[in-house]
Amino acid sequence: MKSICSSVRKIAAIAICIMILPRFAGAAESADDGIISTAPDGKIIYVDSDATGNGDGSSWQDAYTSIQVAIDAARPNDHIRLKGDYVLTEQLLITNASFRISGGYTGDGDSVSGRSVLTRDAAVNIRIARITNSVVYAEGLVISNGCCNEVERIAEINTKDIVLGQGISALHSDLSLSNCVFAANSYDLTVQYFHGGAVGMYKGSLHITDCHFISNRIGKVSDLYGCAHGADVYSKDAQVVEVLSSTFEGGLCRTHSAEFFGVGLALVRQSNNEGVAVVSNCVFRGIEAKRSVNPIWSNHSRGTAITAIKFASVKIEDCRFFDNINSRKNSGGAYTSQCGTLYFDGNSTASVIRSVLYGNGSRRTGVPIEGDCGSICLQSGSLSLTNVLQAGCAYGDGVEIFGGNLNAYNCTFAAITNGYAIRIAGNCEAFFENCILSGEKGAYIVTSGNTPTINRCLAAEELPGLENIVGEPLFGDDAYFHPKSKVGRCIDGYFSGNEWTYDAIHEALFALIAKLEVKNG
Repeated sequence: MKSICSSVRKIAAIAICIMILPRFAGAAESADDGIISTAPDGKIIYVDSDATGNGDGSSWQDAYTSIQVAIDAARPNDHIRLKGDYVLTEQLLITNASFRISGGYTGDGDSVSGRSVLTRDAAVNIRIARITNSVVYAEGLVISNGCCNEVERIAEINTKDIVLGQGISALHSDLSLSNCVFAANSYDLTVQYFHGGAVGMYKGSLHITDCHFISNRIGKVSDLYGCAHGADVYSKDAQVVEVLSSTFEGGLCRTHSAEFFGVGLALVRQSNNEGVAVVSNCVFRGIEAKRSVNPIWSNHSRGTAITAIKFASVKIEDCRFFDNINSRKNSGGAYTSQCGTLYFDGNSTASVIRSVLYGNGSRRTGVPIEGDCGSICLQSGSLSLTNVLQAGCAYGDGVEIFGGNLNAYNCTFAAITNGYAIRIAGNCEAFFENCILSGEKGAYIVTSGNTPTINRCLAAEELPGLENIVGEPLFGDDAYFHPKSKVGRCIDGYFSGNEWTYDAIHEALFALIAKLEVKNG
């Protein structure tokens, strides 16, 4: 057990060290930051696999040695505390329950050090936990190596065989996760639908704070029919999804054909005008949607980092997206386009604010296909972009709009390889103001639909609209990183106080400056 848990700890530690977000301080000690508190009528339940006392869970000396026994004994508002690491031979089952579970305890009173690892025994194929009709707050855990072979049919989700969640599967529940790591949860069964490598959620609500998702994977290359959604998180019909100060790195969805939704976050609703999703102060890096070739299929990769579909409100703010890629072989078959790092469809209101996208796009072996979307895709609904820096895009266009309404203010869409800054590919209303527009093929193209409204923007070519400027889009030094300094018509500055809000974003900007091969004007 020590060797398994040690390897998991090394993976988690290396990935967290290179992240640019701070760790959540004191998550396991505080009972006030979650949806459940240890109320006067609740009790503390102790779990230590090495305990040798009477095993009634009343103290560290007399702790339960099994997490499942502690879960079965828990009553509303109880607090389960874990010491040490656990290799599971059966998934944890949580049904009609309400409790808090915390890992990383040392066994010395309330002292906490690190996290507790919950991992799968290599001899069995199981997910780590299944939660049904419950309210659970989990913190200080490493959920790793879940690999479930449980194929089921959840009629409310799909009439086909699916696998939902490898680390944690939650149905009709309120799940809060804080200060947790999800590492190397994966499966590659030959079934038609894969939903949620680390976390699979159906209905209820999901709250994620200061968590790290590392190298979770779903899909199977040889499966001709597999739809792979959410290698890190898949949420279907949740009323609230909140993801704060968390990192997503190295996630992978792969199939031989069919489609992908949101390798990092797949946030999907069945009906419009319901539900709220907030993603704030998060990092998405090195995520990939990978598919081999089958020229029979007309299929999509939609939203490598985030897909949001049919929410009443979606807000993405203060986030960073680096090197997230759609990739596949290309034999010249009749494929539809690959759709962006961020994909929006049917949301009543959606917004991206104060965020950086760099080095995202499409990657192929073969000839690029016209119309690949490198970074941001709007299929339908409403989308607002404010203070967004999108650059260094691989194959594809910076922003692709198939329908709906898009408004972009004070944004940069530049250094786009083999594409346009903007592609209009359907009936839509698009408005750009005080933006830099620069793609290798040009500022914009309309293949169908309406010409966008472009005012007070900067490009290397003549643009329709009011008070636009023709000039070299500049990233040569810190004075010319945005139209504010070149166009001079921005009221509020690029970020609050005309400064970058986060040091990490500032560092990302100068890394961008160093990489872009453009002239200093």
